[in-house]
Amino acid sequence: MGLVVAVALGSFVFNALEGGAGFDAPIDGMQCGVMMNGYHVHAHLSLFDSGRRVFLYGGIGWSQRSKRWYWLHTHDGSGVIHVEGPDSSFQPTLGKFFDVWHQPLSRSRTQFLDYKVGPGQTMRVYVNQKPYLGNSRDIQLRGHTTIALEIGPPFSAPLGYNFGSL
Repeated sequence: MGLVVAVALGSFVFNALEGGAGFDAPIDGMQCGVMMNGYHVHAHLSLFDSGRRVFLYGGIGWSQRSKRWYWLHTHDGSGVIHVEGPDSSFQPTLGKFFDVWHQPLSRSRTQFLDYKVGPGQTMRVYVNQKPYLGNSRDIQLRGHTTIALEIGPPFSAPLGYNFGSL
């Protein structure tokens, strides 16, 4: 009996120190686990601060603990967001991607990541190279959607992205 209690207590302490079961808990209803292919599309995100490109990195949405992916993730630093949900009823948004990333994206267009709008600056948002005036967290991640967030000035013309065979 004492051994069972010791093992259970040790397991509890280990899980608490390592992030526990909550580390891979669903985020905004998205699972971290078996890849879903019912809805599989790709979007692209570009970030700019004062005219300088801010690069995404590979492995956003990857759990080191469980060695599994969330439904929104990146494989490399290209800016391509992989959307792999259970079916077409899945409603992926840019806000959900930032939540999986554990990074801020303000509703008030004042911040993405650690980049904040300063005096005399604004944040511009583009979807498919057109100005987007809504809440950037609500942008739908659909097949071949291109998104650009820019804090400036200076501002650069939003670019498209060649998805190739994606």
